[in-house]
This record gives sequence, C-alpha cells and structure tokens, in this order.
Amino acid sequence: MADSFYAARLVPWEEEFTPSEMLILQYEFCARQPVEQLASTYRFLGLDDSFIPTGIDRPVNKSTMKRRLDPKFKRMLVELFEQDVVALAARYSQIDLGLWPNFSYLIDQ
Repeated sequence: MADSFYAARLVPWEEEFTPSEMLILQYEFCARQPVEQLASTYRFLGLDDSFIPTGIDRPVNKSTMKRRLDPKFKRMLVELFEQDVVALAARYSQIDLGLWPNFSYLIDQ
C-alpha cells in the first residue's frame, strides 16, 4: 500500500531530475489512448514515434469481476490517499483527476 502514495514516491526522483527529465504517465489515460501515450513516450525518449506494436489496443488480463468495497472502508481509503493525490495533481498538471472517480470532487478545489 505504501507504494500507492505516488507523490511521496516521486520525491527522491524529483531531487535528482528536473521536470523536463521525467515523464509521468497516468495508467487510466494510457489505457484510453494507448497509441498516443506510447508515441509520447517514444518522443520523450528521443525515439521514432511511428512504431505501433500489434495488439496495443487489445486488453490484457482484463478482470471480469469487480470486488465491492464496504462504503465506510472505501471512504477511509479516499481520505487516506487524498492528501497525496492533491500533491500529485498540484505537481503534475497532466494528472486528470476526472479519471479517478473517487477523487474527481477535488477538480474544482
């Protein structure tokens, strides 16, 4: 669970690299636009961005079952992660909180 505090996990990297030397991607955005995000990654790395691997749009390990969380437990998790999510979004404008439904209420704050 400690690895899920993304803003905190990025601090050591931010101490070594400038923002232009880091590419921060959001899984949900990559899943929605895999070709565009892969091309962006290639460009960041200085590679030819025209290569598109076969099957890039094919789901892998897609879950057929979603576990329901107790509403109180879910609220506790949201409260636990909120400060880190706010810090992450403040430092990385490409993070779209609208793609994280549990935190979309933070968009206009």
